[in-house]
Amino acid sequence: MFTGNKINANNLYPNMMSGSKILIIDYDVTRYHSFDLFAYLLSNEDNFKRCDLNVLKHMCDHNVEWNDRMFWFAHNVSEFNIFNLFKDNIINDQNVYEKILNEQFPNLGITTTDIDDRLGIIFQRKDIEGYILKYFKDPHTVPYDNLLKTYQSDSILDLRMAMEIIRRHSIDTIMVSSIEIAMRIISLLIENKNVGNIGYTFIIANYRYNYDKNNLPKYLLDMNTIEYRYHFTFCVFDPFTGLSIKFKQERKNKNADSE
Repeated sequence: MFTGNKINANNLYPNMMSGSKILIIDYDVTRYHSFDLFAYLLSNEDNFKRCDLNVLKHMCDHNVEWNDRMFWFAHNVSEFNIFNLFKDNIINDQNVYEKILNEQFPNLGITTTDIDDRLGIIFQRKDIEGYILKYFKDPHTVPYDNLLKTYQSDSILDLRMAMEIIRRHSIDTIMVSSIEIAMRIISLLIENKNVGNIGYTFIIANYRYNYDKNNLPKYLLDMNTIEYRYHFTFCVFDPFTGLSIKFKQERKNKNADSE
């Protein structure tokens, strides 16, 4: 698995996605966009007063480290639309939500996910081609940026551009944050008769907003039907396992020792 101080990608993933072309639709994948928006909104006094009390209790507990609060948020907040965490929310249209998010980018902090530290190892393989679709005002860049073909859009969730990238590069694997986004892409693939024999794989983040009140994946019946009829595959990745915090601390300690 290890060669000197470097990880051997072919040994680490001997049969994983061999020959794949992977597209990352970068909303809540390498960076936790919705959390960054929530943290910014919470800095407003009026929003603070209107915020869901259960969320507020966990997010404002100063006895809990910020990283632990973020981990709780990812695995307990069931709202994809962050504005639903505030009383009297009127931002219910996704296009309006995306527009506001786009406008607020210059004000937001940057919270990276664990995948930001780990995913680069996959793209070191010569038989893996990587592509990423991101918002053009997003200042965050991934450590493995040189291994990816980057597309930028003036919308945070530009599924039209995503479809063009999928078509142009014969993408077979798509990483997304939400099951709902995956289902919208699948509908477009079927509508445009792009299903063929590719057998797409969707790798979906393990956020709480992807599950119903019974802790079952949303659209579960639809996914089962799609798997059977079109030979699609659905996988899950966990955006936050604690590894990125561990690695960052190790690097900090290593740098301190070398000084």
